[in-house]
Amino acid sequence: MRIRPAHLPLLALSVLSAAQAATFDVYTFTPPSGWTQTTVKGITRVSRTAGGQYCLFDLYPATKGSGNVTQDFRNEWNTLVVTPYAPDDAPEEESGEPVNGWQTHLGGASFAYEGGTSLAVLATFSAAGQAASVLMLGNDEQCLEQFDTF
Repeated sequence: MRIRPAHLPLLALSVLSAAQAATFDVYTFTPPSGWTQTTVKGITRVSRTAGGQYCLFDLYPATKGSGNVTQDFRNEWNTLVVTPYAPDDAPEEESGEPVNGWQTHLGGASFAYEGGTSLAVLATFSAAGQAASVLMLGNDEQCLEQFDTF
């Protein structure tokens, strides 16, 4: 997944697959082969489900950022993860290397979902007064691996 050049590239990573590149807001990305892509209420979701396991990536439109990627992450975490999913613990957080001028911050925590345990991982990017986030939710061990290459 990467940000469209018109909005400063966010990530230089994309999944190599037979799928065509897609765009949404500031993102350009290639959905993994065999995954479903939908856009509902201004959020693009790339997902797969199989045998009771699920993995999804929600791409949220860029909003006005604070200028501090850690603060932007914490604001997004509270809105996108804490309120709807009530994770068990505070997120384990880390800052990443800047990518084409975008600061990066990532964090994750587990939460109870439908009688099992799922993982929420939020990646927030901040640059030029904007903040953009991608939320991964899943109960499949391969989900996190797929998120790393998305």
